[in-house]
Amino acid sequence: YTAITNWLQDMSFAGEFNRATTFEHILTQAAEYGFTTIITPNEQIVTGLKENNLSVILKKDILSNEEITKLSNLKTVADYVLVESTNNTILTQSQIAELSIQLPLLVGTEVTPETVNKFIENTDLEGIALKGSEEIRTGFVDLDAMADLLEAIEVD
Repeated sequence: YTAITNWLQDMSFAGEFNRATTFEHILTQAAEYGFTTIITPNEQIVTGLKENNLSVILKKDILSNEEITKLSNLKTVADYVLVESTNNTILTQSQIAELSIQLPLLVGTEVTPETVNKFIENTDLEGIALKGSEEIRTGFVDLDAMADLLEAIEVD
């Protein structure tokens, strides 16, 4: 980690932790590795992280429409709420529009080159979270889908 991050310049790094990671462990890792942003699904530690001068992205895995409804009632001090879905639940444009009014929303669900500009133009979305594909072999990743999406939002 240190070798890679020392090589990269003008970058900030986020530490992503799972629900089971303790608050104390996250603070230790943030201090050791210099994270200024923490990504966590654990709503209970968000306030404590903010009190320790860390930016927080609250990661929510949406598995059903009921969870989307619950999310619309979420009260958080997190800097952003990242919505993803491990079972490919797709948020509609109207759901994203409603949630983005209430939350500082980052969408990591299925966003395509055909839909991305509609989301940008018709919602108060803060951003889009992109993921790379599986490695073809060590060090080789197909970035075509990500490039297509970025090209779709490119401003001339």
